[in-house]
Amino acid sequence: MLLFAMALTMGCVEDLSVETPDFQVAMDSSIVKAGEEVIFLIEGSPDFITFYSGEDGHRYKYRNRTQATGTPTLSFESSARYGTGANTTLQIMASSDLSGAVGPEAVGAANWTDITSSYTLDTDRASENFVGSGEGDLSDYLGQPVFLAFKFTGTTGATQGRWRIRDLFVALTTEDGEVINVADIGTPGFISLDIAGEGYLWSWKNSFWEIAAGNDAAPDNEDWLVTAKPLNLLAVLPDKGMSQNSFTDKVSEIPHTYEAPGTYTVTFIGINATVDDAKEVVREITFQVQ
Repeated sequence: MLLFAMALTMGCVEDLSVETPDFQVAMDSSIVKAGEEVIFLIEGSPDFITFYSGEDGHRYKYRNRTQATGTPTLSFESSARYGTGANTTLQIMASSDLSGAVGPEAVGAANWTDITSSYTLDTDRASENFVGSGEGDLSDYLGQPVFLAFKFTGTTGATQGRWRIRDLFVALTTEDGEVINVADIGTPGFISLDIAGEGYLWSWKNSFWEIAAGNDAAPDNEDWLVTAKPLNLLAVLPDKGMSQNSFTDKVSEIPHTYEAPGTYTVTFIGINATVDDAKEVVREITFQVQ
């Protein structure tokens, strides 16, 4: 009786293994144009589908990438107001040996390199216009942490004027032309430091950083705007796929619009899963966007 009961119980145990996904993917058109929607048709019903469009930041082959190689650059826009046209007050600085908390003492103890000559700064002090800096190469700092800073120096006897900085972007351009965002004006952020003088600091004005110093009677000033953390110019975030459905919500079509012409490899990961088992199949299509 005991053996019979055990056999009966074992015979009722549910098989929790899953089947390998069996699905295919096709496109609704062989001609894809930039700015126009293309629809990927899904035949078969995996429990879950993850979609990698093949665009920058969404490439399956880079799903585990945390480091990349390429050329790092810094760009930004500047606006100068008041004072003379020639720049005598603003410098762009870089340091790889600032240690400790970012503050006046740490900034003063670090070794800084003046990289201002790599950039174009606004000289039209009669307007509010912003001027693009161009892309300055930061390759000298590959493989080491680097702090970036805007150093303002005002001298008594000359109108110190005002500077604004916006649209800062540190990018890594890989060998295949991919442009990866390393940092921007909000990440990792900046710290405003008063090194010398009183009453003037870099301040955030909703869309730009500004320092508005005094006239020719104002005291000498030295004020820094320094990245809050060191930048690793080779560090990147893994590319992400986009989940298309849940277990109970099957999908048969995935629409997508490509904004730029080029060659793309789109990837679909079909997954069947339970709490005890999971199996996946990868499907890819390479095509041209005109």
